[in-house]
Amino acid sequence: MNRIQDFILALAIFSSPLLLMAQSTYPWPVTPLNESQEISGTFCEYRDTAPSPHFHNGVDIPKTDGSPVYAVSDAVITAIDPNGSSAYVRAGRFAYVHIAPSPALEVGDSVYAETTVLGTILPGLGHVHLNDGYPGAYINAIRPGGGLTPFIDPWPPILSNVRFYLLDTETQLAAGKLSGQVRITFRVQERNGPAGASASRLNNGAYWAGYKILSRDRLQVIYSPTTDGIQYKFDNKPDNTYVHNVFDENQSTLSNHVYNITSRIENKTYWDTEAFPEGDYTVMLFAGDTRDNADTIYVDVTTTRLDLIPPAQPILLSAIFENDSLQFTWSGHAEADLAGYRLHASTNNAVWNLDADENEIQGDAGSYKTALQDSSIRYFYLTAVDTAAPANESMQSDIYATRIDPASRKILIVDGFDRTQSSGSYHESWHPFAATHARAISANGFGCETCTNESVSNGDVRLTDYDAVFWVLGDESTTDQTFSTTEQTRVREFLTNGGYLFVSGSEIGWDLGEKGTTTDKNFLRDYLKIGYESDDSNSYSVKGETGTPFQGLTMSYGTSTSPYPEDYPDTFILTGGSQSVLRYSNNKIAAAYYEGVFGNGTEPGKIFVMAFPFETITTSSNQNILMRRVLDSFFPSSTAVAISENGLPGEFRLSQNYPNPFLLQTNTGITRKTQIEFSVAQPSVVQFRIYDILGRTVKKWQDQTKMPGIYHLAWDGRNKFGNQVATGIYFWEMTARASKNTNNILQRNSIKILVR
Repeated sequence: MNRIQDFILALAIFSSPLLLMAQSTYPWPVTPLNESQEISGTFCEYRDTAPSPHFHNGVDIPKTDGSPVYAVSDAVITAIDPNGSSAYVRAGRFAYVHIAPSPALEVGDSVYAETTVLGTILPGLGHVHLNDGYPGAYINAIRPGGGLTPFIDPWPPILSNVRFYLLDTETQLAAGKLSGQVRITFRVQERNGPAGASASRLNNGAYWAGYKILSRDRLQVIYSPTTDGIQYKFDNKPDNTYVHNVFDENQSTLSNHVYNITSRIENKTYWDTEAFPEGDYTVMLFAGDTRDNADTIYVDVTTTRLDLIPPAQPILLSAIFENDSLQFTWSGHAEADLAGYRLHASTNNAVWNLDADENEIQGDAGSYKTALQDSSIRYFYLTAVDTAAPANESMQSDIYATRIDPASRKILIVDGFDRTQSSGSYHESWHPFAATHARAISANGFGCETCTNESVSNGDVRLTDYDAVFWVLGDESTTDQTFSTTEQTRVREFLTNGGYLFVSGSEIGWDLGEKGTTTDKNFLRDYLKIGYESDDSNSYSVKGETGTPFQGLTMSYGTSTSPYPEDYPDTFILTGGSQSVLRYSNNKIAAAYYEGVFGNGTEPGKIFVMAFPFETITTSSNQNILMRRVLDSFFPSSTAVAISENGLPGEFRLSQNYPNPFLLQTNTGITRKTQIEFSVAQPSVVQFRIYDILGRTVKKWQDQTKMPGIYHLAWDGRNKFGNQVATGIYFWEMTARASKNTNNILQRNSIKILVR
């Protein structure tokens, strides 16, 4: 019998409906074939990848690159495509994707379950994608009572991030103030592995999901959209045109599955709060997997007929020092009922005070100046309010921070974290990550200012005005770009003129090196001084390179304690004379450092590039230590406080006061203060005094017991009698006696005080 006849006969046999029914369960396509394995992608979860957003049409089974892939059913090969990352073999109703097809196989060949090797997993893919069913008729390969067997999954999904929106808009409503037709979203993290497994095993999509509206005591069902409340159940794949009915377009990604739970697959629907009396209710949300594991969460809500729609969220663009003031700029929206803006401030990024309200910052304003208060770090965010009574307040802006540098260095934090809700792993509508960098910079005795990358692109903020720039990319993507063409121009100019640049974030190499243009690749090679090696390090621990200033440093990142998981941290190769300074646990390069001339410049510049986001480092002490190493590399003669390996000061130090000279405004009755920073390395009794050029004590503070840390002390220019001192030169002295020994540590700094 020839090959064509054999193919026709076999196709008829293997396509028999009776045989298909007998094939309701089947083994795994990778070894061990008859043992349960983890899943890194579930059926009908969200995919935002090319060619357009869609439902995942199969399951992903992680396995080492090069592993053999076996047939799960006796069948005949009907298609083979060896090209690209989606190379596949189709045998019967099954397609095996992301494999290099076996060269011994051809269309028409018969294959046999658990025996025939169809191919091997492609390099860099780390999994096989299994489709059960034909195009247009895909079914769930981990369905109850069928599919991959055995499949053991004892881990219930985790539900979180419940949000309420006005209809199909991005206007978010507070749970205590719901009005009109409301769209409810929530995140599902379907776990297919134990705690500590890779993020791709812990953030999959649900098999089913639903909601109900209950009375506040949860004893009565007030509303259920279906008999059992279930809105989605994925035994079969829906048409991809409905994908954004199911998944929120602005929050969902391939690693973050956020459901529009008030909608149905084929049409968008909402919870109409006006169909029920105003009052208190409880929203019940639930989701489950194919193994009867489920999670339920309850959110208490209140409905009303009042105007509850706040103004749009303002975008904070910059917080920059200008002469003797701090200037803020932002981008707002011209709503008809916009009353103005509120500037919120904090000294610790936890307790917030209102620095200015809508009476001071009216609706047509796009900037605001405030007087400098002291040299400690301060955090800020902006909100918009309307004219309603009571006023509705918008979602807050990103948090920015500033601090006056005690040594007059100019350091700028550029907030390039654009991957917020539309893609990536972090899905709040605002973020504090520029402030995370600022806190670590300040903890090491340095000052900083903050702006957006857009402010750099449009020329409002010039990089060349600064000594060092810390560029925050975070969880980036090719969609949102790491460095745009204009930003590359600004960075090239900055480095060519001898600037110091710190860059951290994921997908830098992937965006510029793997997917970038020739210009992108040249920028990556010649200015960032790295090349792209791979898209996923598969390691979440990092160590300092031996023989570099980072030697001895160990830390983890992107874990459950981080602000978001990091799915795809790049690995680098070195170019142009750079050196490796951080390596992953698998010895691949995680960060590179270069010092030298850039382009056609004559002044040496410096660059530190890290392949994962700084803010995902798991402890603030490790963030401080890493920042200390970077700052020491940038400013080796720095007088800033040295930080030891435990994140605490490694020395007793009295830093220069700020401002200096110190001016007292006696004619207005307003007394300004000067502030000094000091560090304590051991539990100590600390004494301060100010004396004049003849050694006479002008003012003395009561002895203070201090634990290791960095502190600040202010002086208002008054002597021990409460009188203002005269113009002149004075000395500020610190004496520290450590509790464990009798050695005194004496530090002196002179300050010049002018009174007028």
